[in-house]
Amino acid sequence: MIKGIVMDFDGLIFDTEWHHYEVYRDLFQAQGATFGVEEYGAAVGSQGVIDPPAMLAERTGQLVDPTEFGAHHDQEVHRRLKEQKEPRSGVRALIQQIQSLDLRLGLASSSDRVWVERWLKHLQLWDAFEVVCTRDDVEHVKPDPALYTLAAEKLGLSPQEILVFEDSVNGSEAARKAGTHCVVVTNRITEQLAFGPVHRKVRTFLDLDLTTLLEELR
Repeated sequence: MIKGIVMDFDGLIFDTEWHHYEVYRDLFQAQGATFGVEEYGAAVGSQGVIDPPAMLAERTGQLVDPTEFGAHHDQEVHRRLKEQKEPRSGVRALIQQIQSLDLRLGLASSSDRVWVERWLKHLQLWDAFEVVCTRDDVEHVKPDPALYTLAAEKLGLSPQEILVFEDSVNGSEAARKAGTHCVVVTNRITEQLAFGPVHRKVRTFLDLDLTTLLEELR
């Protein structure tokens, strides 16, 4: 029986991943190089999978200062996200339904705590989560199961009592390895990727009914 929900953050609750990708793409294009959505997709949900400054240097044959590159990227992404006031469609309604059903609610993200807390508070969703686990809390991020194992432990539940919502291949693999149930809600970056076994895969939260999911997993 499902007693708790654990959600990812980037790309699932808040559409951050598309902005990361577009800024990288534009930085590459400014130097006459390309950066494909599938390249970024492989990195979603984890950390250190790709090295965009090194990739740009290789493709252009020019020196790329990783500090300057990263500063420009971060500044532009933050500017865009500040203008985005709402989470992905259906997120607020899902959280309200979780609360109405008295389910425990946690979050597990491969991003750092400062990032997650900043944007959850920006969306006025920080207080909705009983437990927030980030890369600061574990040695290895997704696709390693540590984040979901830790979230289950902090919620006082077994992994089998948890339903995870994920948007990435790395995240869904982490949920599977942790022994949880997983539903994938893809985004513009991950919708074309090949996922391993999950309970269900949809393109939007509006395609889901939590009560039906809980009955299926009972």
